[in-house]
Amino acid sequence: VTRLAADDLAEIARLQAAMRRRVERGEPYTAEDIGLHRAILRHADNRLLAAMLDAVYALAEARLAAPPADRPALDSARSQEDLAEHEALTAAVLARDGRLAQRRLVAHFDTTARRLGFAPPSRALGSPDDGRSSGA
Repeated sequence: VTRLAADDLAEIARLQAAMRRRVERGEPYTAEDIGLHRAILRHADNRLLAAMLDAVYALAEARLAAPPADRPALDSARSQEDLAEHEALTAAVLARDGRLAQRRLVAHFDTTARRLGFAPPSRALGSPDDGRSSGA
């Protein structure tokens, strides 16, 4: 998060606010969700994370392209959970707390992976709480 410029932070805050409005109105918010993650990770140097996000984005974009009758219905509880996770992540990013942002991002990815039917170990994303020794 230290690489994010003021314009990046403003974009992240704008996308988070737009996501909140859409959730409150019971509207789809996938574009804001994807945009938020892309803005946060624009400067990240983590190829595994980028590949995982690309896979999730592809699934989300395929759902958006489906005919309306084939799209899953919005679930209010799920939307509220998503919103809470995104707001927690955004708060950490805007505070420029990289370690907290990373923990919140990993927790959010765990939720998303569970919903998609798979649960990759979040430790592969480099969680600072992964228990690995630094070799020192």
